[in-house]
Amino acid sequence: MLKGTNERPEVKIDWRSYTKDPSNPLIRDLIIEGLSVARTRKEECASILNSNKQNRSVLLKTLRDISNEHKNKYI
Repeated sequence: MLKGTNERPEVKIDWRSYTKDPSNPLIRDLIIEGLSVARTRKEECASILNSNKQNRSVLLKTLRDISNEHKNKYI
């Protein structure tokens, strides 16, 4: 839970984790206000594939472009 203030409302955040090694749990998904980040990303990928005749090369290029945009934004 992200506590609310006078400037912003409270935000409910949950996460799903998994682990093969109990000393190193990994976050698998974030659920923000009931919306799954993993499900949203999966639906975006499916949409890209459906719009491009299931061409995985287009999907990979799109993911690389998004990754590079984020990398350049925070460098």
